[in-house]
Amino acid sequence: TIAGPVTYTVTYSEEDAITLSASNITLNSTGNASGTVAVSTSGSESTITISDITGDGTLGITIAAGTANDAAGNLAEATGPSTTFTVTPSSDLSATLTANPTTISSGDAITYTMTVTNNGPSTATNISLNIPLPAGLDVSNYAVVGLSSMDILGGYDIGTDALIITKPTLAAGTTATIVVNVPTYANFTGTIAATLTASSETADPNGDNNTASVSVTVKSNNADLSNFIVSSGTLDPAFDSNTTAYAFSVSNATTTITVTPTMAQAAATIKVKINDGDYADVVSGNDSERLALNVGTNTIYMLVTAEDGIATKTYTITVTRALPTPVITFAALDPATYGDADIELQASSDNTG
Repeated sequence: TIAGPVTYTVTYSEEDAITLSASNITLNSTGNASGTVAVSTSGSESTITISDITGDGTLGITIAAGTANDAAGNLAEATGPSTTFTVTPSSDLSATLTANPTTISSGDAITYTMTVTNNGPSTATNISLNIPLPAGLDVSNYAVVGLSSMDILGGYDIGTDALIITKPTLAAGTTATIVVNVPTYANFTGTIAATLTASSETADPNGDNNTASVSVTVKSNNADLSNFIVSSGTLDPAFDSNTTAYAFSVSNATTTITVTPTMAQAAATIKVKINDGDYADVVSGNDSERLALNVGTNTIYMLVTAEDGIATKTYTITVTRALPTPVITFAALDPATYGDADIELQASSDNTG
C-alpha cells in the first residue's frame, strides 16, 4: 500500500543551470491512480516528490527535455519513464462509541451511539462495525433508533453474540452514525463494558484508531427487605417482602421496642423512625435504636432506598401498647355489728387510663 509521499532523485552532471520544475514532469499512471508533483533542487540534484496519492493502479514519471543546460548551452535530454510503484487504495477508519446515560438502574436501557469516520485517502468498501454484547444486556429487545443513511444494515448476530452493522461504501472525509437502544436485565447490577471495532475491505494504514470502548454502571433498584424482626410481639401478617403494612399489640409493660431489618440487596440503605420522630440509619441485619412506645397506637416506619438512590419502599408497623391493668383497692373496715342500718362500701383505683 502506497499512501505517499514517494520521492525520485534526479542527478545532473556537467550542468551549469538546472531549471527542472513540476511542469516538466509527466505522471505515468494506470488505473485511476493519481498524485501531486513537487520539485526541489540542491546543487546537482533535484528531488521529485509525489504526494496526495490516491486511487488504484501504478504511478511513475517521465521528465521532459530541457530541464538543465551546460556552459555551452546544451540542454538535458528527456528521461524516463521511471520505475513505477503500485498504488493500493487505503482508508484510515476511526471509530467512536458513546453511551447515554453512563449510570442507570437495573432494567433501564442504554443508548449506544456508534460512529465510523473515513479519514481517507480512498473510499472504504464493505465497512463492518462489530460490538460483542457483554452480560447484562437484553439483546432480544434491542432497537435501532437512528441511522445516518439508509444503506446501513445489520443487527444482532446470535452466532457471535454481537451487534454487526455493515455499510457498502464510505467516502473519504465522511462519517456514518448508528444509534441503538439496548435494555438491561431487571436483576442485573455491575459494570457493562462494550467495545466497538470498525473495519473494511480497504487497507487501513492506521489500526490504532479502529476501536472505541465505553462503560456503563448499572445500579440496583431493589428496595425490598428480605426480612425484619421485632424485639416484642408477633407480626400480623407474617413477613413477606411484598407486604408493606404490619400490625401487632404489646402489653403495657413493653415500653420500648427494636426492629432488625435485613436488605434484599446489600447496597440498599435503610432508615427507621417511630411516629413523628426523626429517621435514624440502621445497618442491615442490626438492631435499630430502642423506640419508645406510647400507650395506644404507634407507627414504626422503615424507609428503604435502593442502590440507585431513586427507588424507595416504606414498610410500616402499627404497634398498639395496651392500657395499664386497673387496680381496685378496698378500704379496711373495722369489725362492727349493724342492725338494720344501710351499708356503703368505698373503693379507689390507680387506673388513670
